Amino acid sequence: MSESSIYDRMPLRQSTLRKYAQAQKAAEPAPTRYDPERLRVIDGVALTAAGLVGWGNVPAASSPVVDRTLSSTEVLLTHPVALPEAVAGSIPALIGEPARRVHELGHALLCEALNLVEPLPAEANVDVYVSTALDIREQAQALCQSLASVLRTSPRISAVRQAPAHEDIHDDSHEAIHEDIHDLLAAPESGGASHVLWLSIDTLLHAQGIASLRDRGALASLSDLQGLKPSEASVALLFERVQEDAEQLPAGIWLTRGKTLTYHRHELSTRQQRRQHLRELVAQGWQGGSTESLNGREDTPGKGGKDESGGGEQRDLDTGRAGAPFVVVDHLDVSGDRAVLGSVLMERWPEFELGEDCLSIDAHFGWPGQSAIALSLVVATVELQRRGAQTTGALLLTLMDDNRRRTLALRAVAEPIDVAATSSLATA
Repeated sequence: MSESSIYDRMPLRQSTLRKYAQAQKAAEPAPTRYDPERLRVIDGVALTAAGLVGWGNVPAASSPVVDRTLSSTEVLLTHPVALPEAVAGSIPALIGEPARRVHELGHALLCEALNLVEPLPAEANVDVYVSTALDIREQAQALCQSLASVLRTSPRISAVRQAPAHEDIHDDSHEAIHEDIHDLLAAPESGGASHVLWLSIDTLLHAQGIASLRDRGALASLSDLQGLKPSEASVALLFERVQEDAEQLPAGIWLTRGKTLTYHRHELSTRQQRRQHLRELVAQGWQGGSTESLNGREDTPGKGGKDESGGGEQRDLDTGRAGAPFVVVDHLDVSGDRAVLGSVLMERWPEFELGEDCLSIDAHFGWPGQSAIALSLVVATVELQRRGAQTTGALLLTLMDDNRRRTLALRAVAEPIDVAATSSLATA
């Protein structure tokens, strides 16, 4: 009998390899699917002009520094961050003061950021998303790679990705590209890690940053204190994702989807118009303070509270508590909203005290540019942790934009909640 040739044996070999590949594919677990509507805040830290925010502490407000170098035409008041130590090394791709400074701010935060990750359970893993205001793609990529080289020293870090800076989530026509932080930090289709670490880094202490504020008519100076005092910040926020098939939401601090109101400046020319606008913004934003908002859908008044369109009591639907949230606002002085907002908040919550229950990012830290939203979240998280059962959550107000104002809410949940219950509350 003649011996079979290699060509006779090839179909059998190919068939065996095909079966092996199919068996391997069948053995691979399906990627974990996460609910894009739910993010639980674990903790956060931030390097600011006032000092380190986090680990239960919000430092006292920073004092502005007189600067005569950033502008040839005016003396500015700035809030620079005093970095704990110089960042070793440099990256050739990071040319120019903005890129170099963002590199320094980012690396100075990494030790604190990794400390956020360290206490996680052994089985936890983390995706990292990096947001910066660097306009040049190559510079943003170089920074991301530089940060990744340090972050990957932790075995918990699964991936390090670039994310759009939060103020760039909308295009020029204000049509949403990524409508919310939930979209910004969403797990990829292939799955993703159980947790996500968001790094947001920006500085305005350079010529371009000063020019951007001047062009908006929002730059404060020694001769004109009305406006924003340029600053910088480096922020890290750790979130937990929730699997789509989860039956319960654990206790903790939950970030609800934001609400946006669009407007035109001429519509807010009178004090009464500004009052009504802010009243509507607060009412719409604090719908996120109720348990029903945790299902990610539009909220309707629940059994425990009154309609959000007016005043009245907002009751915590799962614990029966009622009270004012802690409020973080990006600024209060540029558009003269301080007195108006104070009266609106006290109208809604008579016990509210503007000096105790509200913090302005610009007044406390200077204006940190695109990192203001992440910094607001860290400040709110620390305050909720510090106040414990004394408050039901935090309301974040973004008033700086010329055409839209946005709210976010952090919801403090004392006990685990059944997912089915949150869905039923939305239709109650």
